[in-house]
Amino acid sequence: PSKLNDYSTWYVVGVGTLMAATAVRERFVVAWIGTVGLILQVIVWGGIGSFFISGIIGATLLVAAGHAVSLGLVKASRQVEEFNAQALKTQTERAVASAASLERQSRAAAALAGALPTLGLIQSKKGKLDEKSRREALLLEAALRDEIRGRNLMNPILKKTAEALRGRGVEVIILDEGGLDQVSAEYRDRLLTQAAELVEKVTEGRVTIRSPQGEAWLITVAAVRQGVANPDIWLKLG
Repeated sequence: PSKLNDYSTWYVVGVGTLMAATAVRERFVVAWIGTVGLILQVIVWGGIGSFFISGIIGATLLVAAGHAVSLGLVKASRQVEEFNAQALKTQTERAVASAASLERQSRAAAALAGALPTLGLIQSKKGKLDEKSRREALLLEAALRDEIRGRNLMNPILKKTAEALRGRGVEVIILDEGGLDQVSAEYRDRLLTQAAELVEKVTEGRVTIRSPQGEAWLITVAAVRQGVANPDIWLKLG
């Protein structure tokens, strides 16, 4: 101990550096056990006085710095992961919204293409249609309105059911207000099939199929008749 100088306790800095590297690698328990062991070894060898002149303070600060750096890297890594996860979620939502928009545009375009013959007939006759043509035009208008307002509620089964109901003189209102935007296609089709089965035997009155936003349920199905106080069907699905 009486011969202490800058290099006689080189091993203090050496072990401190190793423990600092260990702390950076997130082995905190091992790093601090090694550091405490080093401190005790120096004090036992050279007494309490050697604590201040052997480099122990610097070695301890080096390990503490390694610990802090490790925590900073862990935090930064976690933030990067969270940012990447959020970016992926945003990209996925945009892709889903874009795909849904393209699908709706495709359905609307297909419906409009099917309507062109009737529109041409209306134009050629200057709106003076016979009863059959007028009824076909009204059904066509209702189908086009469904494509615009129905959005996620429009699947082949429900479209076919709505067409059959209107053919029997039933008023059908299909309105999507966003309640199905976050639902998988498989589950959505299951709910729509259930809704179609509920109303397929209605013969008069009005049928309303609605998907409200911000409710505990996903779809509301109602069937009412004029002059009847209570609805024939009133169910909440999902």
